[in-house]
Amino acid sequence: MKKHNIKYNLIMVIAILAVIFTACNKDDEYDQPNSFSDVGWYIAYEQSPWPDTLLTNKDDYLTFSDLSQNAISHKWEIESGNFFLEGPIQRLDSIFDDKIIGSGSSEDKTVSVLFKNSGYNHVRLFNIFKDSVTFRGPTEEDNISAVKVGENWVIDKTFVVDVYDTIVPTIRIERSNGEILNHTSTDTIYVEAGDAINVFDLTETGRPDDWNWNIGGSTSTEKDATLVLKKLGAFNGTLTLRRTGQNIPGDYEQYKIPAPFKVIPSSQPFRLTGNVYELEDQTIVVPFNGEFAPFIDHESYFTVTVNGGANPVTISNVSTDPNDATLLWITLNETIYRSDNITVSYDGNGTFKSTDTREPEAFTDAPVTMHNYNYINSDVMASFEEAGTGWEERGGPTSIEYITTAPSGEPIPDGNYILKIVSSGGGQGAILKDFGSFEPGVDYKLSYWVYAEPGSANSCRADFLVGNNDAFNFWQSLNPGPAGWQAGAAPGAFGEWRKIDNKIINVDNANDHSIFFRPNGAGTYYFDNIYIEKVDVRP
Repeated sequence: MKKHNIKYNLIMVIAILAVIFTACNKDDEYDQPNSFSDVGWYIAYEQSPWPDTLLTNKDDYLTFSDLSQNAISHKWEIESGNFFLEGPIQRLDSIFDDKIIGSGSSEDKTVSVLFKNSGYNHVRLFNIFKDSVTFRGPTEEDNISAVKVGENWVIDKTFVVDVYDTIVPTIRIERSNGEILNHTSTDTIYVEAGDAINVFDLTETGRPDDWNWNIGGSTSTEKDATLVLKKLGAFNGTLTLRRTGQNIPGDYEQYKIPAPFKVIPSSQPFRLTGNVYELEDQTIVVPFNGEFAPFIDHESYFTVTVNGGANPVTISNVSTDPNDATLLWITLNETIYRSDNITVSYDGNGTFKSTDTREPEAFTDAPVTMHNYNYINSDVMASFEEAGTGWEERGGPTSIEYITTAPSGEPIPDGNYILKIVSSGGGQGAILKDFGSFEPGVDYKLSYWVYAEPGSANSCRADFLVGNNDAFNFWQSLNPGPAGWQAGAAPGAFGEWRKIDNKIINVDNANDHSIFFRPNGAGTYYFDNIYIEKVDVRP
């Protein structure tokens, strides 16, 4: 992170220039120049210009050089617990305690400070001059002028250094019922196959920002996570912590959980758990609460029903996910569509079992959640999560902001954030540009949720733009009528969330698409869960 040799190179350049200047003087007789005062400093730090707060690791150092001229007095001051080091310091040095030469204050022009205290530290430069001086920063706002004290002028500059400590992992592990497990002993923790344990990172020292849990092949990159242990056997667990943020000192620590884990056969029934769902390639996924042992030829024990039997289908194969044996994969001989209503049943007569010898329970008419894809393929843009991004004000004096509190205490339709638009007139609103590309000749559906505060204009327009042209304009009355929210609906009450659906027909494959929400007058409006999906209807 540091460029320790730069200060020495700078001092040498100044010295060489002084020699050249003297040697080139035509007069043999030396004329003493007029004395002048100036202030400057240099920090061996990789970022330029230097940030307001410098960053380094605990037990590492930074080098500060005072380049001022003709100061009456000069000193560096550091806080108790930090130390000055003796140079030279080699680039590959990593242990510095044997180079400590003092603490408190130093009158050396260049000092290397070893930071032993974590958190915010301060390095003070205190210089006194007989003349007024000014430090010239990269901008006028960064300039620092001396303050007159008595007959002299004082520069009193404090550098702030945020020192990052070494990561020291601290964790807690619980069963799903909240029972805290003693993970620091070497006693075995027994877990039934398919059961979950909750893990929590409680680390306070070192400020990690990246997590990786692994117990028995069950993994998570969340700070706090729920791990389902599926494989039988004995396992050791780990938590790998990293500090990886931009421009901050990195660190890495792997904590090996002392207590071993043993996953034993479950006492619970082997059954369907969670939702059945469709993959993009039309595979139907059926999740169970344990792993299946290898099997073949079980297609006849399952039934897939489409639209109540109106569209017969046959099963071509039943297998397990090659990466997760708790998931059954069902493939069909016929095409299915997102508009279909599909259910799956198992008659209970198969001979396959779990890896811990349990027989799967029968189930009937489990609904299938059909695969979908939002062409606004970012929760930050579509649901404004993490305070949103990409949306801009457009059309005049209007304001947009991302908020976490819905109007009148109403629940937020999706996620934790919504978009708020305050419009002072028609044609104003918020626009999202360049969010994706589309397949030519294909129909899509634009849907979103909107809430209008009472007193707002009673219509809103959603424009789907290609380039700068209005490709599709959708006017929506914000008054619910017999046919829902649509133009010409009868007057009704505001103050509730409404979902709007519009069809976009035969979009070309240009990449410069935009969505523009523009109320038809003054008012306050809230939007959430913007969704563009391909129309996939059974012919």
